[in-house]
Amino acid sequence: MKAFQSNDKRSRLIKKSNEDLLLEILIRVEKTGSFCPEKLMSNGNHQLFEEAYRRFETWDEIVEQCIKLSNRLELNDTISKTPKEVILEILILESNELPLQEADVRANQPDLHTVAILYYGSWNHALTIAGLKNYECLEP
Repeated sequence: MKAFQSNDKRSRLIKKSNEDLLLEILIRVEKTGSFCPEKLMSNGNHQLFEEAYRRFETWDEIVEQCIKLSNRLELNDTISKTPKEVILEILILESNELPLQEADVRANQPDLHTVAILYYGSWNHALTIAGLKNYECLEP
């Protein structure tokens, strides 16, 4: 019976438009508070994300399409940057020798901190993605 239900769910996903699929992902993001794929898929949404990966090339493209849809539908005002822009801002902070400890960024760059957590699940993971692994040990 489970196999039948699984196939039925997959066939319903295949029939959805790209916009409906992205909207479903946005609903999951709202529930988990994160665009981090590990957090989203840990709630048993594997088929949803498998279908998303069939239609879009990368996770970044899925996120960017979700942001565009969210902004067009005026669903979320807090998504002001793409994942690439977040990483670029982190690298700019680092190149300007500004503090990258989470407490400092949360106090001085709250928008950057919030969006980094939304995309990457944690500030340390965002630093790792930016190639700044050595900053993880600087947290108090």
